[in-house]
Amino acid sequence: MKKSEIIQIIQEELTHIKEGPICADQSHRLEKEENSPEDGKAAPHGSGYNVVKEDYSQRARNFRVALRRRLEKMKPGQVIRYGKQFWTAQGKNNFRDSLRTKLFPKGRMTPGQDVVQALKFAVQPDIMKHRGSAGDDMVNAYLKFEGKLSEANRGKVFKAAKKGSFPATIVVVQNGKVIHQEKVSTPEAAPAKFNVMQEKYPKALIHLEDNTGKRLFSEGKINERVDYKYLTQVILDAKPKQNVYYNSSRNVVNIGGVGYDKGDLVQNFNQKPGSSGKIKNNFYYANQNPEETKKEIEKLSRGKIKVDVQKGYGGKPVVVYIVKEGKLTEAVYDNILKAVPDSYSYKNLAADIARMIKDEYGSHNIKPFTKALMQALKEGKLTIDESVWKRFDAMQKLQGNIMDLEDDMREINQELSQLHKDMEQEAEPGGGKIADRYGKEIDKKEKEYKKKKAEFKKLMAKLDKLEQY
Repeated sequence: MKKSEIIQIIQEELTHIKEGPICADQSHRLEKEENSPEDGKAAPHGSGYNVVKEDYSQRARNFRVALRRRLEKMKPGQVIRYGKQFWTAQGKNNFRDSLRTKLFPKGRMTPGQDVVQALKFAVQPDIMKHRGSAGDDMVNAYLKFEGKLSEANRGKVFKAAKKGSFPATIVVVQNGKVIHQEKVSTPEAAPAKFNVMQEKYPKALIHLEDNTGKRLFSEGKINERVDYKYLTQVILDAKPKQNVYYNSSRNVVNIGGVGYDKGDLVQNFNQKPGSSGKIKNNFYYANQNPEETKKEIEKLSRGKIKVDVQKGYGGKPVVVYIVKEGKLTEAVYDNILKAVPDSYSYKNLAADIARMIKDEYGSHNIKPFTKALMQALKEGKLTIDESVWKRFDAMQKLQGNIMDLEDDMREINQELSQLHKDMEQEAEPGGGKIADRYGKEIDKKEKEYKKKKAEFKKLMAKLDKLEQY
């Protein structure tokens, strides 16, 4: 062992001895306080100065000793927090603080003894008010110790990450809605990044997905199992005349071309007040397992609900629920016949039906309607121009691209809002390096948003043109 290391150990031991817990009968060990009378004279009789300062000094020292002991036992990844300040253990009594700058993007490396000193001053008002002198009680009362991703799960994350293609994405889901996404460049970086997201979003469900969209690992407090029995009954209770599906871009449940949320969602599905979150969560998680959803819903509904798994943008599945209706009643059939003049050509009738499907059921239902029509006319006897199918496919792809662009623009807006807030808190009032850095990031995001918006308008124009065909 080097001479310098031996000296450092001796100094640390002396520090522990010097700042050991002090009881009430050991007041003779107290040092002179920095803010005691400077003229060397005793405090006025009855002022209580010595009593207050002696009591505070005892409690403060006991707090520091207890805190130092707790810090030495912390494992890498665990966090100690006081208000907005926090320190993350790195091992060997070293920590990273909560300060995030361009120079220290992950926080500054701070030894445990500096953490003790910082917290000693931070909790001083609390110690002054505290009753009792037990150090552990004060540490537990003022500081919050947060756990980390367990070593077992840390290994699971890394093992799962190695099976995917990178760069990957950590997706944070809360109340059935994606609230944050974080890129991960390598499998080795995945466990630490996953842990950070768990600390930042403790109530959320967190997924690790590779660059093909494949889910590699999930963990969180939200139960992502679908109550298929409940979901089946919800759909049947709604008695929808149009297709039902979950709209991920708006976090709503659609009946036809209209999305419903909160009170409107509950009302249209004939459910109890306050159940909108439960309804959306079931639709959301059912969308994550399309094949299982198709099997369970069709089985539980005894064929009353047909589940159609369609492909959205990037090949992501979209589960569409179709409630089967009985045969057309004679009254409805008679009314249709009466409404159609004898001289009316089948081309005019087809044009009217097409307009009805588009206006009343939504353009996204054109393809399912055509399939149903073919089946009703005994599939194989009706021939449709191949160009029509190509147009339908193009419309489906455009709608998927448009929904994804809406997601991207919404996410950029959220990032811009956060950048403005961070800039107000961290940037120099008169301008400087931090302000310049934030300015560049905001400018970059604004340009990105304009580009997405222009692309969005272009795709909407294409979709309108196809729908008018």
